Parts: sequence; structure tokens; C-alpha cells
Amino acid sequence: DLEPTFVECAKSSIVVYDGPEPRRIRTADIAADEEFGVLLDEIAKNEKATVIFLVRDDGLGTYYQARRAAQAHYARNGKLPVLGQGKIDLGIFKPK
Repeated sequence: DLEPTFVECAKSSIVVYDGPEPRRIRTADIAADEEFGVLLDEIAKNEKATVIFLVRDDGLGTYYQARRAAQAHYARNGKLPVLGQGKIDLGIFKPK
């Protein structure tokens, strides 16, 4: 019953899977990225919405920064580990 927004966390960036095309944000720019902040605010306002952080093997530091941003905006969030470096297919979560 959740409305997930997926955010992949890698060593030097996050990839936000929201909208028609994924959007990459450098780790150093996460807190200052206005578009990401607006997305987190929208998630915080929606009772069913949540951020799911997909954490790569090398992305733990990036995850911590992204999670801090989510917490600062009061956006619900969780995490899932992603092993390896292959492409992530989120097709099962897209509406038909």
C-alpha cells in the first residue's frame, strides 16, 4: 500500500528514480539540491509515500548523506542492499 520513490546510493552519487528519466545527483550536492528537497517535502506530505534507498556495496557514505536529507525533510524512508554493480530494473513497480 506504499508509494515508493527509489533512490540508488553509489560511491559518488545518488540516482533518483522519479519521473520519466532517472536523475543523478553528486554526493556533495545532495543537501543543496533544490529539486531533491522538493521531492522529499512531497513525500513527507503524503501518508503513503516513502523513499526506498537502494544501497550499493560502495554507497554507504552516500546513503548516510541522503538519509540525513530525508530526515531533515521528515520524509519516511527505508533501505535495501543492492549487491554488485548491474543495472537496476524497477519495471515491476511502474503502473501498467
